[in-house]
Amino acid sequence: MDVLLIEKALYGILRPSESGHWGYQISRNYAERYNARYGSGLIPESAVLVEDIANFWCQHYFDLPLDEWINKPKKRS
Repeated sequence: MDVLLIEKALYGILRPSESGHWGYQISRNYAERYNARYGSGLIPESAVLVEDIANFWCQHYFDLPLDEWINKPKKRS
């Protein structure tokens, strides 16, 4: 599975116009799981992995971990 994620990441790097598509595919493959009770896809066990993805993007765009960004005081206008 790790090799598949790396392959898709390379497609995103080598084909910048398709990077959104490949970024989605990587995230999907990373977070999807299987459980006989729920089937496959985003299941309760995926929640931690989706949070991991959100944390990565919060740190990338806001320089804050997800929990700090969520609890950041709101600016009043």
